[in-house]
Amino acid sequence: MLALILGASAAAWAADPLDTTLGTWKLNVAKSKFIPGPPFRSETRTYVALPEGVKVTIHTVDGDGKTITTEFPVNYDGKYHHITTSGGPADAISLTRIDALTAEAHLTHAG
Repeated sequence: MLALILGASAAAWAADPLDTTLGTWKLNVAKSKFIPGPPFRSETRTYVALPEGVKVTIHTVDGDGKTITTEFPVNYDGKYHHITTSGGPADAISLTRIDALTAEAHLTHAG
């Protein structure tokens, strides 16, 4: 879920080679592998630049038809930030930038 999480501070964002991820992305279910299944019916991710970084919104319809919406800030400060979700597996995320093309994410649920 978080492999595509990208962002940086507003000052660094314009120079960030990952800024091409801003916008809306739709999962190509036919070309995706889900182990274990069942595959998602659909997923749309939206990345919006904000003065303090990036906001990510993910709308997923799982294999059983359940809709899950998840929102969180992308901020590489290593601190935990709240995830707003309607049924997702985590309630907080911490992101740390490793280098220009790599980030590390840690998710927690109920502490």
